[in-house]
Amino acid sequence: MPGTPEVIERAEQPYVAIRATVAMESIGAAAAHFPVMFEWLARHGSGPAGPDQLADITADLLAWAARNGLTFDATTTSEGERWACRLEDYLADPATGYRSYSAGQLARLNRLVALKELGFTLRQVRQLLDDEVPAEQLRGMLRLREAEIENQIAASEARLAHVRARLALVAGDSACADVLVKPIPAVRVAELSGIARSMDPDSIGPVVQDLFAQLGCALSTTGVQTTGPGIAYYTDAGDEDHVVVHACMPVNGAPAEASSFTITDLPAFSQAATTLYAGSMDYCLPIYQALGRWVEQAGYRGAGAHREITLSCPADRDQMVTEIQVPVEQLVGGP
Repeated sequence: MPGTPEVIERAEQPYVAIRATVAMESIGAAAAHFPVMFEWLARHGSGPAGPDQLADITADLLAWAARNGLTFDATTTSEGERWACRLEDYLADPATGYRSYSAGQLARLNRLVALKELGFTLRQVRQLLDDEVPAEQLRGMLRLREAEIENQIAASEARLAHVRARLALVAGDSACADVLVKPIPAVRVAELSGIARSMDPDSIGPVVQDLFAQLGCALSTTGVQTTGPGIAYYTDAGDEDHVVVHACMPVNGAPAEASSFTITDLPAFSQAATTLYAGSMDYCLPIYQALGRWVEQAGYRGAGAHREITLSCPADRDQMVTEIQVPVEQLVGGP
């Protein structure tokens, strides 16, 4: 390094500049502006001056700052490190704008650029360049970087599947406008169950309404307090047609004496595709069909019994608001 870094106050000084925004991996694109600036300086009887050892000085300056407890104006983003800085270029060829490097400097610079393109931070690059990192440690760092990139690709592919599924909804499924994938917590409920002839809303509706009416009366009689909105879910009755309807109310305890309802713990799910439905559940079939298509197109499959959370149940059933929750799991390899 030419000298020990110093924190100094610079006197006012004129600069010639062309504003450009570049990432570290594409910083070489800024060199295209140098010939224009040097030509302009030459026409005005001026030129750049000073030493140019940017590749080594940058790494040394970072190490010096770390030893002295100094921090730079930099932030970490999802796309990498973003630095607020000023690069001053000295003693470049006024005719071409290119800087001159010795053979040793050029080899070091090429390796620095190659490591940056692999996604290593400047601190990691300095370690790899200066600390004689053993081959096994380098392999370990590259494997870790490989795993990070694979995770980023998997996350991007999942987001892409969600975008495609949302496009399909926008194109043809207005009934299911917004789908959110979120975890569902476990919940303790008081539950009554009954049998419906089929999953058709005309068959389900009367059964679930009667079950909730009975459950409300039973809870009132036993003094058990509810802690949340009603939950309905459905399971196979064991034949080709009938379905078991479960009407539940979240509770914070159990009755002191025997009652008509049972206390059940509904399990948690790490992921569920959820959407809000406004209207009578007598007409919910289109939103279930749309949600099922979204689940398939987004690269998921069902992972448990879906639930209906009654968020609002006024006298006018057309004004009901229900959250439909479908537990899902990601398909291996995506959609």
